[in-house]
Amino acid sequence: MDMGWFTPDWKSDDKEKRIKAVEKVIAKNDQQKLVEIAYESTYRDAGKLAVTMINDENVLGDIVLDAENSFVRDAAFKKISNKDVLIDIAKNSRDEDICLEAAVKGDVKEVIVDIAKNTWIGRYFVGEYGKIPHVRLKAVRNISDESVLVDIANNSQEDYVVRLEAIQMINDNELVLKSIVDIIRMNSESHRFEINPVLNRLFSFVAENPSILKKSDISKNDWKQLEILSKKKHVDTRSYSGSSDCHDDVGIHEDTGFNGQFPPYPK
Repeated sequence: MDMGWFTPDWKSDDKEKRIKAVEKVIAKNDQQKLVEIAYESTYRDAGKLAVTMINDENVLGDIVLDAENSFVRDAAFKKISNKDVLIDIAKNSRDEDICLEAAVKGDVKEVIVDIAKNTWIGRYFVGEYGKIPHVRLKAVRNISDESVLVDIANNSQEDYVVRLEAIQMINDNELVLKSIVDIIRMNSESHRFEINPVLNRLFSFVAENPSILKKSDISKNDWKQLEILSKKKHVDTRSYSGSSDCHDDVGIHEDTGFNGQFPPYPK
């Protein structure tokens, strides 16, 4: 008899029916069927319930890579601690946020840097995932190599919030100064957001080390352009929120200009 038309209860549109179906599979401890549900369920409740009873981390890793539902992939990922599995996920997951978290846990530095620079592709082409700044911000916060942070600060093309984060993560004031001046010389209106939050720190440093400007090949014109740029007002209406389920808004939407005392160029 042809049963091609049959739809299992765990795929039912009726929540109570599909949950009861998964619970029956759990009662039988049918691991093969639980894995099938985790892979194929389009309903997060059924898929996540199946995942709760799967403990083989290699199997969970495969679910993270290939399950239909993103919430099921996330639930499987949360159960994984094996470093080899984490490394595989970091290099191959379609979900950029999971890639990053796996890279951090598995200490896969090259993936962290690639995500921060918006150059990560992995097994799947990331595309629009790479435009989500909350993931890139998290990546930047997990980078300690100041040469990498300087590169992101100077060359990141997509989001000023990411560049600002990189600048603020740099401990070497001379490198901060150089990054800011490089941004000024690009003469881009959108770069002011990256400058204003670090101006007080920069000015204090210059006041204590006035010779640093000439040492850094910073001209009077550079200094004047910084002053002009910092005092302009701008409102940015772009949204930097991720999913409403789990991400905070990380955007900076209004800039009233720098209100502090701009120091003169040292003689």
